[in-house]
Amino acid sequence: MADRKTYFQAMAFIFTALLYGALHMSRTAWAYSKDSVLANNPYYKKEMLGIIDTCFLSFYAGGLYLSGWLGDRVKLRWTIGFGALLAMIGFCGFGYLEGVLQINSLVITCFLFIINGLGQSTVRSLYGEIIF
Repeated sequence: MADRKTYFQAMAFIFTALLYGALHMSRTAWAYSKDSVLANNPYYKKEMLGIIDTCFLSFYAGGLYLSGWLGDRVKLRWTIGFGALLAMIGFCGFGYLEGVLQINSLVITCFLFIINGLGQSTVRSLYGEIIF
């Protein structure tokens, strides 16, 4: 019984660490691609990139309050899991639409980054709280 519990604890730790790493890498990937790849794309102007950043950061800031309120009323692991899912949908959706389907739409991009900002706002410090 102890071996099974240890196994699940280790797997929960590994998946949580990978999840946090992926979320933080997506922030870095956006900053890199915005400054190098998208800056050279004729569709994206600096103003449009600023609008996308404003959408992301505004909803990220508002989402901090929302996720705090939600985290007090719902289990923290559900809040973080749902937020991670939202962040992945937003960021992967942007990559898929822009990279694979070649759809350039400011409205869709802003919507996906709003979802990403709300999702990333649920990320809590690994050192501040025990999640599982």
